[in-house]
Amino acid sequence: ACLVGSEMCIRDRIPDVRFPHEDKIIKELGGQMWRVSRGGDPDWFTDYVEEDITPKHVHPSEWKWAKINFDWHVKNDSTVRELYKQVDEMVTAQEEEFAYWGT
Repeated sequence: ACLVGSEMCIRDRIPDVRFPHEDKIIKELGGQMWRVSRGGDPDWFTDYVEEDITPKHVHPSEWKWAKINFDWHVKNDSTVRELYKQVDEMVTAQEEEFAYWGT
């Protein structure tokens, strides 16, 4: 998660958000939620998000976040250079949107 109330999203970040109430507070403060994933999602994730099947044998802190409405999804399946490129593109798009709206 990152707070965009300052100059840039990269400046203020919260590296681990696991519960919907944390997401709510961050968004109320003007923040954004970024999901960073690597590889495929586990079956319990897909079952929960798509079928609303509550995971068994998985601690709530591992699945409660799964239905958060993320602002960005970064797929970290390649090189570090590609990861930086994706983040740079997202930050640039965000800056352009803020400039357009005069924020």
